[in-house]
Amino acid sequence: MDEILGEIIARLKEDGLYENTVVFFKYIRNFMTDRPYLQPQYRDSHNYMEIWKELYHDGELNEVQSHFVGPDRPAEELYDLWLDPHETNNLVHSYEYEHAMELARHRDILYRWIIETDDKGRFPESDEGLKAVIRRWGERAVNKEYKRVRDK
Repeated sequence: MDEILGEIIARLKEDGLYENTVVFFKYIRNFMTDRPYLQPQYRDSHNYMEIWKELYHDGELNEVQSHFVGPDRPAEELYDLWLDPHETNNLVHSYEYEHAMELARHRDILYRWIIETDDKGRFPESDEGLKAVIRRWGERAVNKEYKRVRDK
């Protein structure tokens, strides 16, 4: 892990010192692409969330706004945080060489992290884990995976 973090820091220092700009990409791997960005949450009962969802259903949001309220999300996301600090232009399907290289590099970093740390985030939650969340949160545990343990 220290090697991966060191590689990232070295790259940032190099870019900042030699190019006077920091090129910093953000990579996101979504293992549950059937989940919307706005999963059920504590803010759902707030007025602004209800308005946002209503505007989406009425087709009154632009493409960027709709993306975050839509029903799913992409398997991968790559953003150039220097040029796109609000993360609205996903570069995963970009034809530019630099983007393809960054995507490959970030995939490798994530893969090494998963293997080195035995990260379990890529696997579905166990029934025992889901039951523990239900015991803690009760009816507020609303995502669809809880249905499989509630129905047993």
